[in-house]
Amino acid sequence: MTLSARQELTKTIASRYKSARKAAKITILDELCANSGYNRDYAAALLRGTGNRKQHLHPDVGSEFINYGLIAYCKNPAHPLTLTRSRAGKKNDNCYVEQKNFDTVRKLVGYARYSTQPMLETLNQVYRIHGLLLNYFYPSQKLLQKSRRGSKVIKRYDTPKTPIERLLLHPAVSPEVKQKAQAIRDSLNPFYLAAEVDRLSKLLHSLLLQYSSSPTPAPQGPPF
Repeated sequence: MTLSARQELTKTIASRYKSARKAAKITILDELCANSGYNRDYAAALLRGTGNRKQHLHPDVGSEFINYGLIAYCKNPAHPLTLTRSRAGKKNDNCYVEQKNFDTVRKLVGYARYSTQPMLETLNQVYRIHGLLLNYFYPSQKLLQKSRRGSKVIKRYDTPKTPIERLLLHPAVSPEVKQKAQAIRDSLNPFYLAAEVDRLSKLLHSLLLQYSSSPTPAPQGPPF
């Protein structure tokens, strides 16, 4: 099943899931898992929904990211997005995003080029499930203060917290959003999610090996 088909299936089933009774929800969840291949915890999170629609997009400033296709996508009335970019000549505006490239992405999937549809679908599943681990279970520290004493730089950090813990402590977040986020966290199993990330990473690697070992068709140029 393609990625778009999975998304359409999830969207269709989600409306039934929200209005169903508890016993029927179990059957609907089983149906989604059987047809999409999603693991149970991830499928349940999709059906519940996070309640947070994407509103802003802030990509890197290269033309491989900001182009006419992306601008048209952001202007689409079906899913309008506010597109912002860094200031010209101020590349450090993106430093807080760039610093996660290695720690979050490269450590997980490496530097290979994943150029087939099965690779893309597997990679998207890896990112979705790993995102649940990052946001709900993996703690991180934030820099509070940095000072210099001679040649020595002293850094002070806060107490490690997961992103969901920071959200629950933030006074600007409404109680309804906090309650929904906490319910999603309580429904997830970190050990199962971690095992699923490992399984999908191995599958992605095997797809890459299979693609690299297959003969590459010669490019079709214009007739002379």
